[in-house]
Amino acid sequence: MKKCILMTAILLLAMTAMAQKNNDDTVENVTVKDARYCMSYEEFVNNQWQSVEQLKRIIRTENQKFWYGGAPYQFKKDDKAFDKLLKKKAFAIAFDDSIYINFHGLKHKGAPLGLGYDKCYLMGNKIVITDRYVSKKKNMTMGALAGAGGVFAGIIGGTALGIASQEILTKWAKQVCYIIENDTKKITLIDQEMMETLLADHPDLLSQYNQVEGNKEKRSAITVMPLLIKAGIIK
Repeated sequence: MKKCILMTAILLLAMTAMAQKNNDDTVENVTVKDARYCMSYEEFVNNQWQSVEQLKRIIRTENQKFWYGGAPYQFKKDDKAFDKLLKKKAFAIAFDDSIYINFHGLKHKGAPLGLGYDKCYLMGNKIVITDRYVSKKKNMTMGALAGAGGVFAGIIGGTALGIASQEILTKWAKQVCYIIENDTKKITLIDQEMMETLLADHPDLLSQYNQVEGNKEKRSAITVMPLLIKAGIIK
């Protein structure tokens, strides 16, 4: 009983500390601009966008992401019906110079990614997104890879240099890459077999990839993304 009370007290202290950790974590970062949105992958591929004026892009705080999960961005117009459409039914939003994909309903091996939007990359008509590894059998954040600096700095580090900011590289270290290529909501993991196929015409980059040891490391976004960007396969 005493142990249970002690654990509860420790948990409450941790929650309080996290809530008060930083004022920046309680203030939403909001940008307002005219934007465009589409309702499906088919509309996206066919460049069928609808315009919307003065849309809010909200960068979710670290506390929000910790407690509620999901992708780092939300979009709102302070119109209940329209906000619901963006949250649950829209496929993508073109805002500023980036395209954001709605994670709502996206599943890998039966497990959902969560809510919210995140920036995407393009591979021809296919869409590449990064997020934690999920499956119906196992949901896993690849946080352990964030400390694998020796592996990535030595093998992929030179390729990653100049590809992305340190903030993005740190994010990729905890994620994997998925491909969206239809409206089924089922997404495909970029794994070792796919990487070997994608890099077949880039022997130098394929050689770098093959030097990475471990299945988790080979499918980590911090391995996959710099190589695909360097090869010009994704933009």
